Amino acid sequence: MKRVLIIDDQACFRGIVRDILENWSEPLYIEEEENGIDAVINVECRDYDLLICDIKMPEMDGFEVVSKVREWRWNPHVPILMLTAERDPASIARGAAIGATGYLTKPFNEVEFLDAVRTMLCQTDQQQAS
Repeated sequence: MKRVLIIDDQACFRGIVRDILENWSEPLYIEEEENGIDAVINVECRDYDLLICDIKMPEMDGFEVVSKVREWRWNPHVPILMLTAERDPASIARGAAIGATGYLTKPFNEVEFLDAVRTMLCQTDQQQAS
C-alpha cells in the first residue's frame, strides 16, 4: 500500500485532501502533519511514496520542508506536490527550483489533483523498479 503524507496547518484542508484520497480507487495509507518541523521528523523516520505540502505554515514553511527532504540521501526522490494558495509566479518558480515535483493552487480541481497524484505515484513505482 502506498504511503502519503499530507502537510498543512489547516485541519479542515487536510481533511478535504484525505477524503478525496480515501475515495480514490487506489488504497493509500495516509498520514497528516500540521507543521513543517513535525513533517520533517516524520519523513526522517518513514518512507513515503508521496508528500503533499502547503507552503505557508508556522515554524517551518513548505519551501524549507522540500529543501530538507531533497538534501537527504535515503529518499531524495520522493515526489512532492505543493498544494497551496500561493499562486504568484515567484512561488511557483521557487517550488520548481528547490525540487517540488508538482505545484497546484487552492482552490484546486479534484480531477487535476488526482491526475497529479496518480502521475507522481507512478514515478515512485518506476524508481523502485530501477
